[in-house]
Amino acid sequence: MYFKLRDEKVNYLRKIHRIIFELEKRKVIDDKKLHKEERDKRNQETRMLLEQMETVHKDQVELLKDKIRNQRDERHVAKVSKGLFGF
Repeated sequence: MYFKLRDEKVNYLRKIHRIIFELEKRKVIDDKKLHKEERDKRNQETRMLLEQMETVHKDQVELLKDKIRNQRDERHVAKVSKGLFGF
């Protein structure tokens, strides 16, 4: 009788340890999943920010190119008109 009770107690303890192990394992898996989702979200936000910055810089470069092109055209027109009218 004593041995039977002892064996039952040992079996219950094993079951409890197994359940605790499974719960801890799930917690670790869930934590890893949550961490990965957060990291992916930060990475996506960073990519979006970089794309926005790249777009802004491309727009600025295009504006500067247009300004240079306009100045060059204005100098060309001034040079041609000077040659035509003798100023």
